[in-house]
Amino acid sequence: GGERGYGDLTAARFADDANVSHARDVVLVIEKQDPIRSGDPRKLPDTNVVPTMTYFLAAELCGDRNGANAGAVVSDAVKIVQAAHIPVVGCNPLHLDQATLISDKESQPNGIEIVAVRSVPFIMQISDPHMISQEGFMARVTKFLEQKGANIEHTVTSESSITITLTKGLTKGVVDDLALDLRQAFCQSQSPEIKFGNDLAGIFCLGNNMKKEGVMSGATLALAAAGVDIHISAQGMNEAVMLFCIDAEKADITARYIHRFCIKERDAREYLMRVTLAAVRCICEQK
Repeated sequence: GGERGYGDLTAARFADDANVSHARDVVLVIEKQDPIRSGDPRKLPDTNVVPTMTYFLAAELCGDRNGANAGAVVSDAVKIVQAAHIPVVGCNPLHLDQATLISDKESQPNGIEIVAVRSVPFIMQISDPHMISQEGFMARVTKFLEQKGANIEHTVTSESSITITLTKGLTKGVVDDLALDLRQAFCQSQSPEIKFGNDLAGIFCLGNNMKKEGVMSGATLALAAAGVDIHISAQGMNEAVMLFCIDAEKADITARYIHRFCIKERDAREYLMRVTLAAVRCICEQK
């Protein structure tokens, strides 16, 4: 079929059926123009092949809801092979020496291996320390936005504000209606302050295992060198993906800086980080 991802999904279903009905080991080979690479080769000419990838990392890279939506393999296909523990080899038949293996094999800590960029159409910040601290506030916001057809992507909270990124459904009318709804629901004399903007980009830094000292600081150093203002940064306990929300106009230079500094020049970055950390410790331990 001509629909994007159709072949991946069909192949994954066939592999899953064979895996169950024949009770034997199955390996799914997906033909790709290019294996999975460390960045978008159309914008980063010096990308390299990512030889191995866990199912978890593949889901984060290809996820089309909260993931990077890189399109390497269709998201639903990844879910099928992950649930069935079916290894996947993505390769170009003309270049079999360059391939990506997706499996459940654990990886040693190796820092950032992939940089991906995804559009973040909307961002919203709700500020009201008294209202936000009340029980059920976040649930109310989430339910309201879902009813309006808004798709929440990421949420960051603090004592006085909540910041939410959304992929669709946020308009000035929705924001005004939300402010009124919250004021009435939580019996406040004034509506909370709500700011919203658009035209952002999500910079995803991904790796099979990023449990190494200085990985996050290396990425933020590259962002600073690129002259980028970070609106949101997040990393979960999985330590396989970091997200930075920035202005869309800075997306290409940011991806280039992170790719060069954190992936291509890994040895130089690690040396610089060791020197920097030693200097910081020296300063902080002075009496």
